Amino acid sequence: MRITKEEIAYDLSYLGEDEDLWRQIVEAIERLPEEVRDFALDRCRFLSVARTTHGMVLPGRIGTHEVTNEPTWLVLLSEAIPAEDVHGAIAHEIAHAWLGHDRLAFPPDDCEIQAANLTMEWGFSGVGADAEHCHV
Repeated sequence: MRITKEEIAYDLSYLGEDEDLWRQIVEAIERLPEEVRDFALDRCRFLSVARTTHGMVLPGRIGTHEVTNEPTWLVLLSEAIPAEDVHGAIAHEIAHAWLGHDRLAFPPDDCEIQAANLTMEWGFSGVGADAEHCHV
């Protein structure tokens, strides 16, 4: 089912002050496969971490989904992600959540490569979709 940017923006949970980053999150989510897009809107909360890191995702053990009792994923994003990488970086962090990579437990050794490959499979580019970048 096709969803508009306005519908995504309405459903998106973003905690931050950067309107450009908010718009980039909406655009990245719009490009995701439908079931992943629905997952991101339902189970992910996006937070701005100013300019400290490109991104990270953590399971929200302090809060769970009200219906499924599954963790709500906290997607931390930098306001300084380069324009050419921003959609791929956002999709990369959503990929970690989609794959269930729990940084507070013991994620697979190749979790960054898994997320990059899935991000590329979804049609994104930039460092978020570059498995070679993850070998560094």
